[in-house]
Amino acid sequence: MSEQALKAQVREEIGGSAVKRLRKAGMIPCVMYGMESESVSLKINKLDFIHLLHSLTSEHALIKLDVNNKKKDVILKSIDYHPFKNEISHVDFHQVSMDKPIETTVPVEEVGNSKGIAAGGVVEHVMRELSIECLPKDIPSVIEVDITELEIGDSVHVADIVAPKGVKLLDDPEQVVISVAAPRIMALEEVSEGAELGAVAEPELIRKREKEVEE
Repeated sequence: MSEQALKAQVREEIGGSAVKRLRKAGMIPCVMYGMESESVSLKINKLDFIHLLHSLTSEHALIKLDVNNKKKDVILKSIDYHPFKNEISHVDFHQVSMDKPIETTVPVEEVGNSKGIAAGGVVEHVMRELSIECLPKDIPSVIEVDITELEIGDSVHVADIVAPKGVKLLDDPEQVVISVAAPRIMALEEVSEGAELGAVAEPELIRKREKEVEE
């Protein structure tokens, strides 16, 4: 996985008024959690962070955080936004050790042209992300799922997915990830046909019961 860099400074200012001044100056308050005994309050440049977000191939990408000229390996833990404005209000980072496995999630990406889609089927994404465990350097941007051979009614389960080297899948192996379903119109037609067959069979059953009563 590619690594992105971002500068940060230890934040001494604490409290609502200090945070407001910080944001007004074009900075974002943030916190780094993880390996240190205590969380560390930081501040980062808003424009630098937005530029970083645009360059990330995944929201779980590895970031080299430069804190007062000391490099820290981190991944994004969460981003908080203003409730009424489309502005970032706070960021949490999770510090990691490059030689210790971590648990995180990565998005699922379908590849290939399904035979079922060609026949009119519809792809259904049951799981948009997969839980994984690996070293920070091995975190993939996405996990690809080949749907080429899927016919209508077929599914791909977690157990069917070949994880990238060094990556362990943590989800239930029997969990469906992607399936190809019949289009809604086709499904409704099948239900309608079943209802018609039931309507035809019912009078025969009634007549049979009437005959039994007469006997």
